Amino acid sequence: MDTLLNAYSQERVEFIRGWWGMYFKEIEENVNAGKFPFHKSERDSGEFLFYLNASRSVGEIVLELACGAGRMSIALGHAGIRVIGLDASLPMLSYGHKILSLFPEDVQKRVRFVQGDMCNFALRKPVRLIIIPFNSFWYNFYRMGGSPRTHADSCVRCIIDALEFEGRFIVDAPNHNNCGYWWYEMAEKYGFRFVISDDKYFHTVLIGEKTSR
Repeated sequence: MDTLLNAYSQERVEFIRGWWGMYFKEIEENVNAGKFPFHKSERDSGEFLFYLNASRSVGEIVLELACGAGRMSIALGHAGIRVIGLDASLPMLSYGHKILSLFPEDVQKRVRFVQGDMCNFALRKPVRLIIIPFNSFWYNFYRMGGSPRTHADSCVRCIIDALEFEGRFIVDAPNHNNCGYWWYEMAEKYGFRFVISDDKYFHTVLIGEKTSR
């Protein structure tokens, strides 16, 4: 793991602590009362509903890359989805475990956090859905070492390798950094097709489907 990523992760975890902290007490109180634990704006978020519907459509384990402190993974787990959340930062994952510990045991069993690099990972068993919410895919372009797109290319390769045939992946804000045409290059190179959709509830996402066996 490079120096830039380490520094970024520590800085980011402090930000996330502040983000969770805005209503940490509310989360804890709602969990104890058996209510939906997240802030009303989070509960009603079109972004969360989009990923929840996508996860329910596959009916199996979902892999979230660059999960951070588990904002999406835990929300999906609370909604009944089994989730593996992968992130490179141990501080972020540790804080995610702290948040997850507030939840009932059945929710905790549905969410598993794993330390790993989204540009260099492999699964023992392929999954049917991989998600990268919150612009997180684009951190690959700002990492040290290689050309600006080396890490992003590696991430796409790992995603396709980790998917079942006809499995899907969703990337938030795919046209960031003027990469629209780059996705066509990746699709031809690694064997997938995709559509770019402007979801009416939040913003643009890329939905890819593996076509190679």
